[in-house]
Amino acid sequence: MKYALVILMLLSLSCEKPRQRKNPPQEGPAPGPAASEVVMTPVPPSYEPPKPVNPRVREPQFSVEEKTVEAEKLPAGEGPVQYVLAGRFDASAKQLLAYVMTDRIQFRAPDGALVAEARHQGFPRLVRLVQGDAKRPDRVLAGWGRNPISRSPEERITFTLTDASGLTPGKKPAAVHEVIHQTTSKRADPQDAVAAADGSIYLAWFSDKYTVQVGHRAPAGGELSILVSASMIGRIAVVEKAGGGHQLIVARVYGDEPGSDGGLFVFEEGKLKPLPTVRGVRGLWARSTKEGFEAWIGDGWDKDYGKIARAFLSVVSIRGQTTERRQLTELTGSYSVMSIVPCNWHGPDKPGFVVKTNNALFWVDEAAPTAPELIARWGSPADPVIVDLNGDRHQEILIVSPEPTLLKARK
Repeated sequence: MKYALVILMLLSLSCEKPRQRKNPPQEGPAPGPAASEVVMTPVPPSYEPPKPVNPRVREPQFSVEEKTVEAEKLPAGEGPVQYVLAGRFDASAKQLLAYVMTDRIQFRAPDGALVAEARHQGFPRLVRLVQGDAKRPDRVLAGWGRNPISRSPEERITFTLTDASGLTPGKKPAAVHEVIHQTTSKRADPQDAVAAADGSIYLAWFSDKYTVQVGHRAPAGGELSILVSASMIGRIAVVEKAGGGHQLIVARVYGDEPGSDGGLFVFEEGKLKPLPTVRGVRGLWARSTKEGFEAWIGDGWDKDYGKIARAFLSVVSIRGQTTERRQLTELTGSYSVMSIVPCNWHGPDKPGFVVKTNNALFWVDEAAPTAPELIARWGSPADPVIVDLNGDRHQEILIVSPEPTLLKARK
């Protein structure tokens, strides 16, 4: 009987549920799942819509089509060069290079020798070449704005004109630096600038987060007069009218209402009148014709941050009362045409255009647009600059990223 009681007690203890040990709470992140734990993940759908793209993201890669393109490195600057131009910036007839840096503009000879320098407080956001005449040399039109690294609640926007036509007491070239317009904005971004043939200048800048103002300065100088304000103006262009004066053309990325598309517009009678496009427009170049004008545009930009953006290259023509849009090509592999510049890449007998997309440079034949010719894989906020440094009438392309470089077509 005694042994039977002992056996029953042992059996009752073995069947008792084990008690959990209470450990004190631990600080820090919770432990991960045990190795044997199964984590279920949802199966993705068979079709996922394309992800939004951001045109402000720089494309890091750079490569040229070596079979058809020759890349020549230019002298390095004293610090990071943001933009580079070429022109006759002093009293001589020699070509100089203008290096626009984060706090100055340097004029250098093609061999790198420093000719003149102008300092400026600000960060260069855009640079354009203003061609000179018999009275004055070429000038650098620069728009200075917010620094992408440091921000303040309200920042200054400054547009300047600079050349190397001044003289030091020793009769050496010196910089002439002129502030032509200055304002403040909570979004200190100069947006675009165009110099007309008569010397007048058109400027575009952000007056707030979404609104862009366009102003005009007369050939004789003086204060800027505001022409138009509209949301998300990306590019502007001017063409001469048959009866005198200029026609302002405006490319808009987005429209007035939230979620609406942009487009192409002419500014007439104080209003923006729409022209036919496919969705928003980024790249723009225009010229006068006998019947009116034509605008080469990069349309196809989607209202929803590029979810369905297409890099279309189109021509919008105005002939009297007739308006027509012709789509020339689609630049596959890119999602946006950022700039369009005339260029005799293959000589004056074969005019065409250099087209910059978000990630590449192409050349397009003006007379018979067929397959675009790839020049380089390249992404940068700077526009390509067209020059003829050696005087052979075959124009070259100046780019600044990843370093000052001259691109030439192999002959």
